[in-house]
This record gives sequence, C-alpha cells and structure tokens, in this order.
Amino acid sequence: MEYQINHTNKEELIHWISNLSDESLLMRLLKIKKASESDWWSDLSTVEKEKIMLGLADSIEGRLTVNEAVSKKYGV
Repeated sequence: MEYQINHTNKEELIHWISNLSDESLLMRLLKIKKASESDWWSDLSTVEKEKIMLGLADSIEGRLTVNEAVSKKYGV
C-alpha cells in the first residue's frame, strides 16, 4: 500500500508518536530522525569535496557549458 503525504497523515503520525510507549520503537524512530539530519558534506571523501569546490570555482569564473550545448553534442 502506498501513501500520499499530506497534512492529515502528518497529524496522525504526530498523534501516534506522542502516544507511543514502546521504548525500542521510539529509539528506532530517533535513529531515523538523526540519520535524516546528518550533514552530507561530512560524509563525502576528500576527492569528492575537492571536485565540488573546483566545480564551484569554475562556475564563479564563468567556465560553464549550458545543458543545450551538451545535449546537442551528445545527441540527447
């Protein structure tokens, strides 16, 4: 079964969580919350960070290729 996220679903989850007494389930939910808040930058390797910084420098210096040019070149 697939759910659509909406205000009602969120309220139901809030109500459900606020009434939970199962500590192991609460701990699992806390771990999920913590994992979703992690800083993705710290998870990158040094090489990945360097490549991102080089890309940002290229962008600042105007060394860019528009998407249309790349698509035309590669027939996409």
